[in-house]
Amino acid sequence: KNVNQEYKYPLPDWLRHILKKASSLSDLAKGRNDYLGHGAMGFDDNEGYRQFSRDMMERVSRYLNAVFQDYQKLRIRVGEKMLRGRVYPPDISPDAQPVLLAEDREIPLAPFIVHTREGGVLFFDKYRAAHSGGDALGLNYIWGGGRVPFAAPYLTELYNRTYGNLLNAQAESADMPVDRGVIHQQVEELLNQLNAADNFIRPDYLINWIDEWHEDAQGAVSLLTMDRGMGKTSLSYAMAEGKISELSDTFVAAYYCGGSQIQRDYLQGIHQALARGLVEKRAGEFPRLQPDAPDKRANLLECLTYFKAEQSFWNPAKPKLLLIIDGLDELPVECAGLFDYLPAPEELPEDTYLLLTSRNPENEPLPRHVRERLASVKVSHRMTVNANAAEDDKNSEQNRALLKTYLQTKVILPTGEEPTDAEADQLISLSGSTFLNLKLYAKLAESGVAVSDLPPLDKKPLFERYLAEIRKYYGEKLFNEAMTMLYAIVTAKEPLTAQEIAWLCGEEHVTLKQIAFLRDFGALLKSVRVHTGSKEGEAAERSETRGSLVGAANESYAGYMEGMFPQKKQEQAALFTDRLLHTDTEQYRDAEGHYRLPDGLLYMAAYLPDVTEDIGEGLCLWVYLVIDNCVENSMEPHILMRRAKMGKAWQRFCGEKGWFGRQLGFMNIAGNSYSTMCDYQSALAVENEQVTLCEQYLADGRIDDRNDLAGACMNRAVTYDSMGEYEKALSDYDRCID
Repeated sequence: KNVNQEYKYPLPDWLRHILKKASSLSDLAKGRNDYLGHGAMGFDDNEGYRQFSRDMMERVSRYLNAVFQDYQKLRIRVGEKMLRGRVYPPDISPDAQPVLLAEDREIPLAPFIVHTREGGVLFFDKYRAAHSGGDALGLNYIWGGGRVPFAAPYLTELYNRTYGNLLNAQAESADMPVDRGVIHQQVEELLNQLNAADNFIRPDYLINWIDEWHEDAQGAVSLLTMDRGMGKTSLSYAMAEGKISELSDTFVAAYYCGGSQIQRDYLQGIHQALARGLVEKRAGEFPRLQPDAPDKRANLLECLTYFKAEQSFWNPAKPKLLLIIDGLDELPVECAGLFDYLPAPEELPEDTYLLLTSRNPENEPLPRHVRERLASVKVSHRMTVNANAAEDDKNSEQNRALLKTYLQTKVILPTGEEPTDAEADQLISLSGSTFLNLKLYAKLAESGVAVSDLPPLDKKPLFERYLAEIRKYYGEKLFNEAMTMLYAIVTAKEPLTAQEIAWLCGEEHVTLKQIAFLRDFGALLKSVRVHTGSKEGEAAERSETRGSLVGAANESYAGYMEGMFPQKKQEQAALFTDRLLHTDTEQYRDAEGHYRLPDGLLYMAAYLPDVTEDIGEGLCLWVYLVIDNCVENSMEPHILMRRAKMGKAWQRFCGEKGWFGRQLGFMNIAGNSYSTMCDYQSALAVENEQVTLCEQYLADGRIDDRNDLAGACMNRAVTYDSMGEYEKALSDYDRCID
């Protein structure tokens, strides 16, 4: 109507009938978007999705049956082309403006529906229009599109790349398991990017500092301390991957301490970093770091000397060697012995360098075993960078400039422009001048949240705001699936592999959808690089498949998720229980009788008592007899550690339930696992408690088998024996016999 309340375009009856009936579909698009989200997420196959599709099609079918004759009279001209009924030409320009022809009138239409190249149809998308600040825009729901920061385009690209032929053949579902050989590299690349600032922003001020002491022929031990999330690990691996031209004459090896759990981890990890690429070129045994080396510093110096000579022989262009030991602040107390291997600067061979990195002890308390040992390390060069230091702090000023470069080269706002200087400064201030937090703010800004409207750092509103943006884009159905995965990761008792994440989401294998979720949650997560192989050949290949691990970027996220999605814990408990009770472990036994249980199943067995108290004695017995039997002979570090944690979690649970015999059995599992890992102090802590409980339970009549006490004494005797404390061992052996 016009301002005089007169119809500008009086409608013929047939067109009025079309529009009147169309009101029955007025909520269809909203329902579709709330359920499926904004993007190419329809490549799914489950009963809920099929029923939703049937309901939509039935409503549309009823409408079309009612107005079929009216539609025969519909004429729309788009450019030089005419659309009649169901027929439309295949070469309509997306820029053409549609015009409705009715009663000899031409009524211009907004571009709600336009045809595109390659046979797709673009439907008007209110969400994109509202966030673009421009005219109505189209979104191709068949082949993907929409906002770059979130999953739809990336997910669709992966689908098309991997399953293009199947999609073209109209396969029923593209949410298929990902074959390890097809997708393993993509998974690893994605996980390795979680700590990186979008392909790494070059920190010239740090590189110049490294280059200064690296040019000195005399070896150097240097210490770099920075606040959390400022890019230490990204820099370390950029150097190891050859991305720093100033180190072109140097072989760089990097080991990340965050993956260490026991002594064997860091010994193997440093060796593998140094030996990288040599296994294919040279047969035979390499010198290794030895756990019982009488002179541990001499042991590391021997390895550095050997590998420097070996690397320069095979690659004369790299006569220098730089070993980076990254993240010393994350070294667990069980691995504090790593400090015993660190040489003094004057002991290093010529052209051999050692770079140590750690969080900044000035701004963040470090564990005591790290703080004290780090203070005693002799270094020749030291660099400290504070995230929020005074404006006249040169290093911090250079870091802020680096962050602004990242924002103004890698971040594009919905307006199509990079952040202004003022917006960049505000984002940097909100993030605490760290890359880790800046990624989260940048993603929110890219998704359409005004920079001036962003909440403060490390507050629940920031976390909720991020998930709210994901929710609007995903829709309820996909968002619920995504939250199942995010909950599993951020509440996990330890970092997880991609395969373990799949298991904790109820899948047997990693799917492309999960990879897309990981990409969208990258700002909330961090990756932990681990080195688990210990031998050349098949054994190394088998253990190396563990790959990188994923955990929450901030410890507070676990509490946020538990508060926002309390039902997820019940869902997780039901999944763990069902998997443990209905998995036939025999399918994981090879021809030689060895078991290779999925790590996800072992995780469920280890931590079920932390997820639920609703556990029957039958399931407890299943874990004790079956799961433990399948892994008790494994020597892989992460399985030994998880077996130890399983023993501790279940012994506590069984004690609370009053299942005292089972409690003592699980204490055997924990103590034996620690002892096998040569973590004798942890083993003794468990075994001392076990002996005490056996004595108490026998006295109280809670158990009546003295073999339990004999076994506890035997276990402790073996540990004392391994430690060389033979008098204590003999005492426990005698008591066991008695």
